[in-house]
Amino acid sequence: MQRNLLVMIVLVTLLPLGLQAADDVAVNNTQQQEVAALDAQKFRDDIESLNRSFDEVRRDQLNYKIENSLLKEVYSSNLETVNTVMTIALALFTVLGFLGVRGIFSLRGEFRGELSTFQNVTSEAQKRLDEIERSHKNISEQIHRLNRENEEQNARISTMELHDQAASAFQKNDFERTIELMSLALEANPQDVEAMNQKAMAYISTGKYTEAAALLNKAIEVNPDFSSAVQNLLEALICAGRIEDFDIVLNKHRFEIAKTLHLEEYLTALRLFKTDQVEILYSHMIEHIESLSQPDEAGWCLDWNFEDIKRATKSSYGTNHRKALIVYTDVLSGDLSPINGLARIRELQVIDLESFQL
Repeated sequence: MQRNLLVMIVLVTLLPLGLQAADDVAVNNTQQQEVAALDAQKFRDDIESLNRSFDEVRRDQLNYKIENSLLKEVYSSNLETVNTVMTIALALFTVLGFLGVRGIFSLRGEFRGELSTFQNVTSEAQKRLDEIERSHKNISEQIHRLNRENEEQNARISTMELHDQAASAFQKNDFERTIELMSLALEANPQDVEAMNQKAMAYISTGKYTEAAALLNKAIEVNPDFSSAVQNLLEALICAGRIEDFDIVLNKHRFEIAKTLHLEEYLTALRLFKTDQVEILYSHMIEHIESLSQPDEAGWCLDWNFEDIKRATKSSYGTNHRKALIVYTDVLSGDLSPINGLARIRELQVIDLESFQL
């Protein structure tokens, strides 16, 4: 009894341990089965990879055999073609030799000769072409020059017509028309000193002395030897009362002014009049008229437009010394004889002297 109880106690004590051990064994078996399954799958994958590699090797071997066969066929075909060409070439040379055709060196010599001839012909043709081109260029230049000369000639003709029309308008005292025509001429040729001079004369006649002086100075810059512009400039300056500028221009061009008979004496009289040197003015005019060598002939007249100074001195209208100046210009223009002019100036001088004494 005691013995059975002891056995039961031992069994109760060992039973949990046995169950735990069984569980451990079961877990270990499960893990081992999973590992075995993984190993089996890896083995199957390796076998499948080897099969694919084996298939690729077989395909490469097959491709190699096909390519090798194709190369053999191509080589065989090319060899047959080369043999055929060589056979034809040999046959051709045999036929040519049989027919007595000249050798290759002779043919090459003829070819060189013909090539040299062709080069000579080409060179001659090129020279001829160059000559034709030069001739064409020369003709083109001549045509261009002729066209330019025609244009210049037409411009000159047009300018001459403008000058003629302006001169006609100036003679008719149509000064505005003169200015308009000469402005057109200057648009065509800004260096036309004749147009500048004609336009400036029209300015002087309309009392625009500043504009006239500026235009005449420009004309003298273009042509310093343009004596007509210098003379008109002196008149424009004296009419404008610009005495200092007048003296500068007169001293600079005195030699040229002296070439025109009686011009310097006339300009001196204008300066004395503008500076109100009345007594000296009378003495100068009388002395000048008395110095005329042949007072009864027309060779001593001064070719000048005295109408401008008459218009410029209107502010002194009615004074005796202005009347004397007008008489003096009439003498210089030939409208009044020196004897009569001299007598009239002396009469006016006496009147002025008496008025001065009073």
